[in-house]
Amino acid sequence: MNNGDSTSGMINVADDVEILSDPKINNASRIVYTFLLASADSSNKCKYSFNELSCILSLHRDTIVRAIKRLIEHGYISRENQNAKDGAYMPNIYTIIK
Repeated sequence: MNNGDSTSGMINVADDVEILSDPKINNASRIVYTFLLASADSSNKCKYSFNELSCILSLHRDTIVRAIKRLIEHGYISRENQNAKDGAYMPNIYTIIK
């Protein structure tokens, strides 16, 4: 969890004003990014499904999918899909890049 200490090596929302002024990033994408950033562990990773993000953030699932895609395209996050050995679905792993 982000403790706000910029000396800890973790990314801090206050330090990252780029996303706030980036004209290619819409408000839904900023909301998703901020949530993922706040949820990230010490290695800047967190796990959520699109449906979980939709419920938590009160945004339509399609909006979440578009926001994640935009954040990936512009280098703010990466996404790793997970699958259980039996083929069952597991949440995506998101890594905050910048």
